[in-house]
Amino acid sequence: MLKLIKYLFGAIVALVMGIVLVIVLLMDGNAAAGVPQEVEGIPPVLLDAYAQAAANTERVRPGCANMRWSILAGIGKVESNHLQDLGSDIKPDGDIDPPLYGPQLNGEEFAAIPDTDNGELDNDTEWDRAVGPMQFIPDSWARFGQDGNGDGKKDPQNVFDATLATAAHLCGSAKRDFSDREQVKAAVHAYNPGGGSSPDDNQYVADVMEALDRYDALHQVPADFDGDTHPSAATAISWAKQQLGTPYVYGGTCTDAQMTPTQGNCDCSSLAQIAYQQAGISLNRTTTAQYFGQADQFRTFPGTKPLTNGQLARLMPGDLLYFDTGGAGGDPSHMGIYLGGTRMLHAPRTGKDVEIIELFDGYYDVRYRGALRPWEPA
Repeated sequence: MLKLIKYLFGAIVALVMGIVLVIVLLMDGNAAAGVPQEVEGIPPVLLDAYAQAAANTERVRPGCANMRWSILAGIGKVESNHLQDLGSDIKPDGDIDPPLYGPQLNGEEFAAIPDTDNGELDNDTEWDRAVGPMQFIPDSWARFGQDGNGDGKKDPQNVFDATLATAAHLCGSAKRDFSDREQVKAAVHAYNPGGGSSPDDNQYVADVMEALDRYDALHQVPADFDGDTHPSAATAISWAKQQLGTPYVYGGTCTDAQMTPTQGNCDCSSLAQIAYQQAGISLNRTTTAQYFGQADQFRTFPGTKPLTNGQLARLMPGDLLYFDTGGAGGDPSHMGIYLGGTRMLHAPRTGKDVEIIELFDGYYDVRYRGALRPWEPA
């Protein structure tokens, strides 16, 4: 009986510890999503709110893909400077104290918006005011408000509610893909169209994009990369390495890589495309569309055959290498991700798995076409 009791007690302890571990993993959303543990100028609770809102965007707006914490933080930076200059404290549950109210929208300095909520949200029965850390006007909150902290209320003065509502607002009713920079700009312009007639002629959009670009550059660098590796490249390489050993599939999208061939597995260009999507960088789908179609967008390194150490010396880990292998799709017909030294990670061909190879193998080195650096403008 004593042995049975000890056994049962041990099983219960193990079960409890397992549950605790699951809870910790679920709560540690920042680490799981690749969000930095801290960002200068952003209070920890607010950073957590940005991360959680990004992670839950598809739940509240199905079909709205690849939202990033940095996009929401870009909005928060411009709208309220993350509450840093306004004397508002953020409680652990996300409520801000004191509440934040913008100026009257009475047409003198800003647009004229007569009261729409009988002062319920903004304490003003004459004119509307923007409220909370993300500065929602009452009419927008009525359409996009969310309960981000699960307390049963939708409160624009709560950072978890407000950031998730911002994600919903950015998505709108469209199926947006936030890995596409132009779609991000269009969404930000719809969030605040004042100050310009288009996303490319709007100071608000420019300010938000400048802020989110700074935050995108803060991706955590995995431990196996040195300080010379660009954060975006490190993020892409780290994700791509997780696909090692999965079977190549011609035309595969790399959106659901498995250990058996499926259309969700990777071909060479989709492996790079989805890897850099993790860093917020949008690549074209095919090898030739990347090499030729984005040459005016990203820095390129035209190559000569065969590949030499001198040409490699110009490159950095994360650069994309292109080869004329005579395959379908035209020249270049194959590509891979440079890892530094003389190594490349790639999805080779049907019947092979995602692998790391030595570049000077007598095949790829004599078919080298050039390189592209996705994080550096042309």
